[in-house]
Amino acid sequence: MARSRSRKPAAAAGARSSSSKASKKPRAAAVEVVEENDGGGVDAAIAIFTTLMLVAGFLVLDYELGTHYGAGALFADSYEAPEA
Repeated sequence: MARSRSRKPAAAAGARSSSSKASKKPRAAAVEVVEENDGGGVDAAIAIFTTLMLVAGFLVLDYELGTHYGAGALFADSYEAPEA
């Protein structure tokens, strides 16, 4: 069977805990955050490439609509109806 520990009087425990709380004040550490700037990198290249591909896709689609169907925003005037 396990031996039980004897408890100290509440006054002695309270005195000890108050002195230990006073000595354990948190200390503020000075931390400096330094962020390295690499000039954009892969993230910027992906964003630029995606934008260029979206614009190119819009232009190709509009060109095809304009030349084949006479529709579209930019190339609607380039449609020539087949002669029958």
